[in-house]
Amino acid sequence: MWSLFGHSIKFYLLSFKKTVVCSNVDAIPEAVTNGIEGLLVTPGDPYALADVILKVYDNPSFHIKMGEASRKRVELQFCYNGICGQDIVDSYHSVSTKSAKVNGTTV
Repeated sequence: MWSLFGHSIKFYLLSFKKTVVCSNVDAIPEAVTNGIEGLLVTPGDPYALADVILKVYDNPSFHIKMGEASRKRVELQFCYNGICGQDIVDSYHSVSTKSAKVNGTTV
């Protein structure tokens, strides 16, 4: 499930041309390249989070550059002929084709 969360970051947040600030956990580093499409911080470190937020706030050109890189990554890696989202469709399909046991019954 965590990798699906990483995919949602790629499509939802990165596509808006905004700088993404995330904790460096689970699948998030797969979705956000630190310093390119967004900034990753160590979980539980409020000082690192504050530093990153101030860096973005104090440097509008840095923020714009990261936002453009974010959108470009989505367009190049996850769109085909202007249609984005196939990666999400494939991810949901792979999850929906797996079976699980619920109260001893395969579903």
